[in-house]
Amino acid sequence: MPIKTRRNLLTVLHVGTVSQPIRSDRGYGPIEMVIHHIDKGLHALGHRSIVACSGDSKVSGEHYVTIDQNIGSYWGKDTPKRRKNMGIHLSKVLARIKMGDIDIVHVHEAGAVKYIYDTAASMNIPIVMTLHLEPQENMRERDYQRCCSPLSSPPVHSV
Repeated sequence: MPIKTRRNLLTVLHVGTVSQPIRSDRGYGPIEMVIHHIDKGLHALGHRSIVACSGDSKVSGEHYVTIDQNIGSYWGKDTPKRRKNMGIHLSKVLARIKMGDIDIVHVHEAGAVKYIYDTAASMNIPIVMTLHLEPQENMRERDYQRCCSPLSSPPVHSV
């Protein structure tokens, strides 16, 4: 006889990158493919998976559009337009967190952690950061210690 277990379903907000769209048909885009597969798996298990990303993305769960189009390559020039679009993206992510129904925030860029940490911490929402690069490369040491130390409350859980 199979054992039935009761599980709590979670609401997970994935903070997507906006460098490339999140879609299943991308030949390259490792961060985007990770987000795509986690979103697809959580959605299939019945969890509420919300992906904050560009409008040209295709997700399995809820698509929370932060900007209309992706901003291009990871290594593109640091232009005022690029910074503005990233600011819009992160501002909308922060607004989504403040709606109060998120159980876990999953980020893929250390810069996003810096931007949302204080709000998520004040709401006691855990943050999971999937590391694609060493976080110190994208965060000053002081920011890293504040957010990613085991003594942080709540700590950022790096995977």
